[in-house]
Amino acid sequence: MVEITDEWLHQHCSNPARTSWTAAQLKLIGVSWPPVGGWKGDVLGMLITSEVAGAFARAATEYRPQTLKRRRKRERREQAMRERQRSRYE
Repeated sequence: MVEITDEWLHQHCSNPARTSWTAAQLKLIGVSWPPVGGWKGDVLGMLITSEVAGAFARAATEYRPQTLKRRRKRERREQAMRERQRSRYE
């Protein structure tokens, strides 16, 4: 069993810069979406199985399709820019 602590939650947040969690993560620990104020206080100290804890951690690193789509688009744009700059100097 794993105890949910503030440190554990922050260790497994999906966006460390904004300290945010995905809907899938919150669902695993019994928090409805969108979360209501005070949800962290409700889950702190709760015991969850190691399977749920593992799924929570994995859900933090899974990219949503839109995020992946934007990333690929940005990478293509940057690659095209590098190619244009390279061709200018050749």
